[in-house]
Amino acid sequence: MDENKLQESLQAKYDFYFQEVREHPGISHLLVGLADTCLALSKRREALLYYKKALALDPADEKVALLLQSNFSADELKGVEIALKVVPYWRQPGKVVSYPLKKHGLYTLIAAAFAGGICGSVPIFGDLLALFFFLLMIVPFLFAVLQSSIRGETNLAEWPSFADLWDNYIRPDLMVLLCTGVAFGPLVVYGILASYLHIRLRFLVPIGMVTGTIYLPMALLAAAVSEKLLVPFQFRTILVGIWKIRGHYLILLLCAGGVIVLQNLLAWIMPYSIFLLGLSLFWLITVYFGVVLMRLLGNTYAVNRDRIKWRQ
Repeated sequence: MDENKLQESLQAKYDFYFQEVREHPGISHLLVGLADTCLALSKRREALLYYKKALALDPADEKVALLLQSNFSADELKGVEIALKVVPYWRQPGKVVSYPLKKHGLYTLIAAAFAGGICGSVPIFGDLLALFFFLLMIVPFLFAVLQSSIRGETNLAEWPSFADLWDNYIRPDLMVLLCTGVAFGPLVVYGILASYLHIRLRFLVPIGMVTGTIYLPMALLAAAVSEKLLVPFQFRTILVGIWKIRGHYLILLLCAGGVIVLQNLLAWIMPYSIFLLGLSLFWLITVYFGVVLMRLLGNTYAVNRDRIKWRQ
């Protein structure tokens, strides 16, 4: 079917559904059909209107909720209450694995990998550029993925907009760095004492590894939910949150550990001797597994939202 015939067919379908909705405005499947046709005709605002009307008829309709989340961004869905039941990641591991590739996700990963590979390939300053690229670009993106997963969204989060550098880039970086520093506090203390006073309290190393592993994931969740810079210092809130979902949290730590081990194994066998290709592949798996980890973490909160009871 050529383009003109396709457009004519879609327009006829639109006219049919439009007339049906006018005559029967309280029938959900007609509203959804009209919204689907509007999307096919690139009438996004009109499609959103009819999806919202369908959802208003039955707020528990998961099909409509999924259509909204799959086709519209978080900004477009502001003010739309979506009561979508969140399925734990351990019941749908395939969806967790495929999540980074959803809705142009593969192109996002490839672009990030190529950019990281270029940064790392620069002579002399490559490692430093790669570090800045990770902190200034990848970390804010992964934080956006975490927040999207906390909200229960099904598609990969969009890359943060450059229109608001503070909210979308600088503040997420600062929150992640603070969470990491507080979680691995004993290691930070050990490093300072060893570097400046030549005092090596080696017992702080295993303590720091344990506290960091346990504390960091929940601290990141608290930061993503509250968006407050100093939330990692709210020790009671974070520790109580861990205790409330201790069973699911243990599963999360085990799964995250497995993901990190797999990522490191793949990183070890990358063909780094091939210019740009090896580093690009390294960045590809780094971003991919980073997204998977954020998905696991955000889903854990979304499933246990009513048990943790943090204010969003």
